[in-house]
Order: sequence, then C-alpha cells, then structure tokens
Amino acid sequence: MSEAATDMNRQTPLIDCSVAIIGCGPTGLVAASLLGQAGHQVTLIERWKSLYNLPRLSHIDGELG
Repeated sequence: MSEAATDMNRQTPLIDCSVAIIGCGPTGLVAASLLGQAGHQVTLIERWKSLYNLPRLSHIDGELG
C-alpha cells in the first residue's frame, strides 16, 4: 500500500476503481450501468444525499436535433 494510503491525517478516503463518474443524473447512471456490465469497477460521486427530484436538462434548442 502506498504512503498516501496509510496517511492517518488524510481526510478524503481513497477509492480504488477503474472509472469515477461525477453526477448521478440519468446520464451518469446509464454510463455507470453500462461500464459495470462491461466489467469495470465504477464509483459514482454525487453531492446530494438523496435523489434530486427535478429534471437536470434546462432546455432544448434547435441545434440539438
């Protein structure tokens, strides 16, 4: 184990994963699911403690379609 992993003063836990996804919205959840099914160790990181009950897409314009 590395010296950083044994540092008792460290405030952020070390996470061993092959992919880290920031945000558990619809895209993050689908990406985590697909990567997990492909055999990757995935860590999801979300700032909210519970489900965010509002849509995250703010608008759609003509350039998307």
